Amino acid sequence: MTQKQLAQRVGLHSPQLSEIEAGKRDLRVGQLRRICAALGVTMAEFFAGESSAIGPLRDGDICLVRTPEGVRGYSATLSASGKAFLIPDDDGDPMAAAGADIVSVARIT
Repeated sequence: MTQKQLAQRVGLHSPQLSEIEAGKRDLRVGQLRRICAALGVTMAEFFAGESSAIGPLRDGDICLVRTPEGVRGYSATLSASGKAFLIPDDDGDPMAAAGADIVSVARIT
């Protein structure tokens, strides 16, 4: 599928989609949902494998992590040695960030 075809399927103009792709324009959640639907993927699948693009975790980052129970929310915390750990937002055990299947990160600045 070309960028022009995708833009038509999601109700955007091709230049708008190009600006979103280049990071020059913000993407609304509804637009992301339409893009995912047009590509035949869920939002979780869309972001799968993107964790390497986020760089090192920072203290306080909010993470969505794929677990056997489904996608769950965690808060990142750093040890004195700089090792990142993920603390669950609900009941559950903390986990080392290394090797975690992080779906997305919201960076609090």
